[in-house]
Amino acid sequence: MKFSVITGCHNQLPLLKRAKKYWDNQTFKDFEWIIADDNSTDGTSKWAEKMGLKTVTGKGNYDWGIYNRAAEVAVGEYLTWVMGDSYPKEDYLEWLLKVLTPNRVASGMRTNVDDKGNFVSKDWRDGGITKDVDFIRGNNTRMTLNSMGIPKELFKKIGGFYEGYRGYGRADLELAYRAEEAGAECWVVPKAVVFHIAHPEVLENPENVKLYEKRVGNENSH
Repeated sequence: MKFSVITGCHNQLPLLKRAKKYWDNQTFKDFEWIIADDNSTDGTSKWAEKMGLKTVTGKGNYDWGIYNRAAEVAVGEYLTWVMGDSYPKEDYLEWLLKVLTPNRVASGMRTNVDDKGNFVSKDWRDGGITKDVDFIRGNNTRMTLNSMGIPKELFKKIGGFYEGYRGYGRADLELAYRAEEAGAECWVVPKAVVFHIAHPEVLENPENVKLYEKRVGNENSH
């Protein structure tokens, strides 16, 4: 199998049901969908199991270990993450696959939309990157979990996500940084689009920022 799609979620069952339609309509079909249920109370895991999907569970409050556990049950050559508040464009996997290799990490591009799918805003990384290009070389600071893809063997080699982070922020940047340190390249794929339902901004945990700077250095913080 080529891809294992991992979706982290917390009490987002209606959105997952909506996303399933988009995963079912992917132009690239060789993938599995794994639900990383971070302590939901809305029946997410029961629904996923009923749909025949693999499920792993977390402790809540952005349990980064849940993504490592999901990777352990994944069988795809590549891992990619699309969160529970998002759904993919029909050719998302097809475009991501154009760039991913055993030595590359790639991140697609989010488009913020409202509940009806109407455009709200561009991805924060969109500045300076035109969607007229197929892909562009980046670095770890251009990667974001929601649309990131990585070879499973590389993910295992660098130890997966560091589980010392608490709450939102920085674990994805550190993963990409360690991939670069292991010799991998980071690429941005503007046409690998994920539609992200706009919501009030979730701020990074300041302690995560401090921990990230301690672990990888200030020069890789922005």
